[in-house]
Amino acid sequence: MCDENYTGPGYRCHCLDGYEGNPYVENDCKNVNECQLGKHNCEDNDKCVDKEGSYKCECPKGYSGDGWKNGTRCAAPDDESTVIKIAIELLTGKKALSFDGPEEERSLAMYFLYSLKEGRLLKVLDERFQLDDVPSEIIQVSRLAERCLRVKGDERPSMKEVAIELQGILTSMVQKHPWVQSSPNEDEGEYLLKELTNDDYESINGGNVTNVSSSTFDSMSKQTMLPIPSGR
Repeated sequence: MCDENYTGPGYRCHCLDGYEGNPYVENDCKNVNECQLGKHNCEDNDKCVDKEGSYKCECPKGYSGDGWKNGTRCAAPDDESTVIKIAIELLTGKKALSFDGPEEERSLAMYFLYSLKEGRLLKVLDERFQLDDVPSEIIQVSRLAERCLRVKGDERPSMKEVAIELQGILTSMVQKHPWVQSSPNEDEGEYLLKELTNDDYESINGGNVTNVSSSTFDSMSKQTMLPIPSGR
């Protein structure tokens, strides 16, 4: 595109937005792939779709939202994401979406994943835990949550896998921690477990099939969703 040069004779040329190259050479202005270069405002590169002279943001199939950083971003599907949302709320003592505090803390899932990536998990845990170190079980739940929030569907565990992993984690917690007080989040904890146990799941251990029944989770929910005693 060329414009008249108002400061002297001749004209000045430039490529249109979304293109780059030598504007004085015919057909040398080429499309810029903002997605590959990271020059976009999408939530991440996976949600960026290149267009001729521009780009758009969109969420993967099954996700809700617009994919834009300053928009609604992308929310994971309702099945395992609902369960993991509650798990994260239990760990952090925060609500899934809050308009209080810094912008990066307003989406609990994004804040949780960022803290996990930066090795700051202890900072985001509920203050009621009063921990000097993060217990291995909480680390396992955190990593499970991270997997459930991945964008690509084939990288996320199924509800069956989530149920089996949580069963193992919760069983370990019951054996290690003599919790004795009721938790204000107990109702949510029971809901979390019931969400995973609408049907009986089967786990494969060394070729043997073991039923993981809802009664197992029901009994654990009455023991496990209790506050961790002070670690200080």
